[in-house]
Amino acid sequence: MNAPKSLINKDLRIDTLRGLACIFLVFYHIIGDGSESGLKIQGGLLRDFNDLLAYVRMPLFTFLSGYVYALRPFKSGSITFIKGKARRLLLPMLVAGTLFAIIQSITPGSNSGVNNWLTLHIIPVAHFWFVEALFIIFLAIVVLEKCNLFATRNTAIVVALLAIALFLSPINSRYFALSGALYLLPFFLAGMYVKRFNISPQPMLGLALLAMVSITLVTISPNFHVSKYDRDALVLIVGVAACLGFLSFGWKSVPLAFIGKFSYSIYIYHVFFTAGCRIVLLKLGIESLTPLILISLLGGLFGPIITELLINKNSYGKTLLLGKRFVRSNRHLSRAFDK
Repeated sequence: MNAPKSLINKDLRIDTLRGLACIFLVFYHIIGDGSESGLKIQGGLLRDFNDLLAYVRMPLFTFLSGYVYALRPFKSGSITFIKGKARRLLLPMLVAGTLFAIIQSITPGSNSGVNNWLTLHIIPVAHFWFVEALFIIFLAIVVLEKCNLFATRNTAIVVALLAIALFLSPINSRYFALSGALYLLPFFLAGMYVKRFNISPQPMLGLALLAMVSITLVTISPNFHVSKYDRDALVLIVGVAACLGFLSFGWKSVPLAFIGKFSYSIYIYHVFFTAGCRIVLLKLGIESLTPLILISLLGGLFGPIITELLINKNSYGKTLLLGKRFVRSNRHLSRAFDK
């Protein structure tokens, strides 16, 4: 299979891992985190596998976010940078997150709803916690960059140690995904440092790290429970090791990279399609796990991709729903830009 031109000059490893992270994420919401969400699977191999991925799923997403940030790091213009991140992260969160909450509250067959509309987004809505947490991290990164604390490896190590201390601290708050930000920060810094300081572990080391992670997860599998906000040493070590292992292993896949190019849209919008597929299939009397999982997985991955391609045709839509820069253009310029 020949790679599309848009992928030829990019690091296929990163988009490949983004695609893998997307599959992990969509699979998670299909299976659900217990008896109250997704397919409500309470035990068995699928339940265990889905739960174990908690050690890898969001760490990998965040690690890649840090790596991508390091490709074009903040240098100047704090207000402009923060406004750009607010547009990219918070605007789709407010629009899509509110729409998700409304649809979830009125749709028969949905697994949950909003308890208090007055605290909507103050207490994050569903998976949109990640977007809020990432915005907080970018605010912190701007301050740290302006203080030149990433200028040398020594100062960067101090920042990493502080992030680890916060990760392991008892500080917890549901508001504005603060706990989520503390959970994600070490993984973001790990990805950022790998790129900024040109850390390139060899493929054999990557394979060894992945083997270590696999053995560790199998060992702890009989007695564990990890939620998105759990912060202990094992979560941190396994998460970072898995991220470094995946990256240094150097896996390149054009199909996964294609999916990875749409990782942001998939993250934001996959739940609309996974839940929709599940509800429709169950209404049709299809209760076998295999078609439920496969069709929901395809819907959760390719539904958002098609959605982004359609939204991109409208300047207002791509800003409100995807957080992309608004560009007012006439019909002919829009066609030329799309090409």
